[in-house]
Order: sequence, then C-alpha cells, then structure tokens
Amino acid sequence: MAEKAKVDLDQLNSAKDQTAASLTKNEKELPPDPSPGRSKIKGKKKFLIYGMAGFIFFGGGGVAAFQLGWIPIFKQNKEKKSETHITKQSEMGPIVKLSPLVINLKDESGKHYLKATLVLEIGKKDRAEEIQSKMSGLIDTVILTLSDKRLEDLKPPESKESLKQELLQKINQQLDPQKVREIYFDEFLYQ
Repeated sequence: MAEKAKVDLDQLNSAKDQTAASLTKNEKELPPDPSPGRSKIKGKKKFLIYGMAGFIFFGGGGVAAFQLGWIPIFKQNKEKKSETHITKQSEMGPIVKLSPLVINLKDESGKHYLKATLVLEIGKKDRAEEIQSKMSGLIDTVILTLSDKRLEDLKPPESKESLKQELLQKINQQLDPQKVREIYFDEFLYQ
C-alpha cells in the first residue's frame, strides 16, 4: 500500500508538471493581449463620461446660482436701481410717530371702529420740536377727521390715499404750511 501511495503521488506530481507545461504552451500560442489599445479607448470613454457629468453638474449649479441671485450678470442695472433707492431713502426727512388711535367710525349702530397709527414726515429736523409741542391739537384733528368716516368709505383701496391727502391738508393748516411733507399709516385696522 505504501508503494501504491508513492506511485499515486508520482503520477500526481507528473500530472501537475504536464498541466503547467501545457499552460505555458497555451499562453505562448495566444496572440498578444489587445488590452493596451482597449485601455486607451476605455480611458477616452471614461474621460467623456466624467467630462459630461461634470459639465451637467457645474452647469446646473451655475444656473441655480444665477436664479438665486448669487451671480449678478446684469450688475450695472442693479447698481443703478440701488443708487436710486438709496437717494430716495436719504431724501426722507425726520419722522414723528403718533401714538396708536382707536376711533369710533360714523355709524348708526356704533359697532365699527378704526385703529390707526400715523407717522408724519417732517421737512426739517428743527421743526420736530414745534410739532411735538402741538401734538394734542394734531391728534384732535386726526380723530375728528377719521371719526367722520364710515366703514364703507374706508374699504376701497384708493380711499387710504385720499384720506392721507385730507389729513395732510388739515394738519398743515394747523401748522405753518408745508411743515409736514408726508403722512404714512403704520397701522390701519377697521372693524
């Protein structure tokens, strides 16, 4: 049995040598590997694929940044708009804010009222003290003017602008003309 095992081992070793020899023979007989050419083609394809993906990614990011206003293409127009906006703000004079007023409107049932806060724009800073000293008379004028209105008079959108003009005229009659340049509603609620 030991001899038989020895013979089997010898046959196994010789079989391994034959397969190794046949493998080297087969490798020599095969044509050269065309992989270097394929790698160039694969490299070009990869470059194109990655290039297109990058183009789409960065192009989409650029479009999104433009839409969000992070990339100002029309910078000149925006600068001009901001300059005009700044000059309008710088032209605005000092302001005096009246305390909030709750006024009953002219109504038979007496259920409707108006809550309004007015801001007065003054022409010059030195006139603010004069307006503050006459504040009681100004508030009285505002109350009398607004309490003469009905709810139906206040509902249309254009009524607020005409109401501003009426208040401006009556307030400037109490003061020297053109002390108050503009009136703004800081709050305007009716029920």
